[in-house]
Order: sequence, then structure tokens, then C-alpha cells
Amino acid sequence: MSEIKTPETELNSKAEVSDEKEEKSDKIKEMVVSLLHQEFHAGPLPSPDTLKKYNETLPDAADRIFKMAERSQVHRENIDRQQMEIVKAKIESEIKKVNKGQDYALLIALAGIAGAITCAFLNQAAIGSLLGGSTVVTLVALFLSERWRRKKEENNENEENNENNDLMTLPGESEKEETN
Repeated sequence: MSEIKTPETELNSKAEVSDEKEEKSDKIKEMVVSLLHQEFHAGPLPSPDTLKKYNETLPDAADRIFKMAERSQVHRENIDRQQMEIVKAKIESEIKKVNKGQDYALLIALAGIAGAITCAFLNQAAIGSLLGGSTVVTLVALFLSERWRRKKEENNENEENNENNDLMTLPGESEKEETN
């Protein structure tokens, strides 16, 4: 049977088509809106909503997650503490080596100077002068070389710090500082 198209039936069919298009349009909008919804959470623990969902899935899941995070934190703190103890032990060992080296250097210097004085009393002025002079010259050279080495290390550290600061400076900030 074919339907007779009257202006009323034509309007009703157009209205139905229009309603269907609006429903499809609304569904598409809902899909787009649901696709664009995003949440962001940063931190060691999930967001409260996520924790609720975990608890719905598995009772006491949130408590277990908190305990796991606490154990992890304690573990990290223990590792940090152990690393600090290792660094401290290395520094103390280095200080002991330096002190021991200085003690031996003092003994050698005193022996050299004592030998030079003894030679002078025994009328061996040339040998005494050579022994005493070489001892003093060696001590001065060691002292100055150590001083130069430290100064060079400080300069290198300052240059590295300046380079790091330059890397952290945004373009244009250094120009602002120069004008102030």
C-alpha cells in the first residue's frame, strides 16, 4: 500500500527526520564530550576517586596501597641514609690519608732540616746547604702546587655553576639583569 502524501504527512515525516537528526547530533555531542574529558593527577598515590574505585573492586585496597607507599618511602630513606654514610666514610678516609701524608711530610722536613743543621755543625756547609735548601724548596713547591690545584678546582666549579645557571636562564633574562 502506498501512502498518500498530504501536506500534513509530509510535515510529520520531516519532523520525524529532523528529530532523528537531532537525536543523532546529541549522541555525537555526548560522544565528543566524553572523549574530551580528561583528568590529571600527579603524586605517589592515586587520586581519591581512583582509591574509591579500588575499594569497590577489592575491599581494603586503598589501605594496602597506602601501606605499600609508606614501605616504599621508608626503603628510599634507608637507601639515601646508606649512601650518605658511604660518602661520609669516603670523605673521612680521604681526610685521614691527607693527614697521614702531612704527618710524614713533616717528619721528612724535620729530618732534612735536622740533617742540614747537623752538617753545618760538622763543618760540612756545602752538604748542609744542599740538604736544607732542597728540603725547603721541595716543601714550598708542594705547598704552592697544592694551592694552585685547589684554585684551579674552584675556578672549574665556578665555571660549571655559571654554565648551569646560563642553561637555567630564560632567553632575555640576562639582558634584563644587565640593564638593572
